[in-house]
Amino acid sequence: MTADLYEAFSDFQKTLSQRYPELPQTGWGFSVNANNELVVKSDSLDEKTSNKLQTLLNHDDYIKSLSSSIADTLVQGLEAIRGKDQWSMKIGRYDLTRENFSDIIDFRKVIESPIKEAKDFLQNGPTLNKEYSSVWFESKSEDRLIKSALEQYAFNLFSEQIKGKADDKYSDYRIEYYDKTTNEHHVTEPIKFTTYQEMMSGDKIIELINKDKERRASIEQLITTKDKKETD
Repeated sequence: MTADLYEAFSDFQKTLSQRYPELPQTGWGFSVNANNELVVKSDSLDEKTSNKLQTLLNHDDYIKSLSSSIADTLVQGLEAIRGKDQWSMKIGRYDLTRENFSDIIDFRKVIESPIKEAKDFLQNGPTLNKEYSSVWFESKSEDRLIKSALEQYAFNLFSEQIKGKADDKYSDYRIEYYDKTTNEHHVTEPIKFTTYQEMMSGDKIIELINKDKERRASIEQLITTKDKKETD
């Protein structure tokens, strides 16, 4: 699908340059929101230009359909990686949803990523980038090289954006517990588990809770000592 999106967006760009030469070809990207509407992403365009590009993009039903399908596939893919236990130490640990998708993913950055590598290959032969070399040997057509790279490495390219912008669901994991001695409810400091088994281990949870109790007791002791000194 990503290779199809590359092709569809290339056609859109050609039409844009012919019918609206006053609109910028570069300096902006695009994504799709939870309502399956395309969203222009740019830090440099003014609102009027951005809105015009966004309107034109949304007139292209094929780009909208492909973008929505890719978004659904990525979100569902991360859910599948997390599995029924909703846990992953890899890409599945990042919080990507249809609601935050347009804040995290820029389709244009993905579909244009292999262009430089493909051009380098055509001009200079095989490069040192071994990850793409097997793809480049398939054809001497720049367009085919780009689409081949996208077909094989699209998920890796999306993953880079997800890791860079999405929240890590397990970087701020906390345990809520009830302390019978003080008759109070507490929440531990942020904990970073390394494996799912560790998170589900009763012994590990008890160990972490005990450490939190010790930490709280130390703080209480310091406060008590300080108050006593001030009173004296």
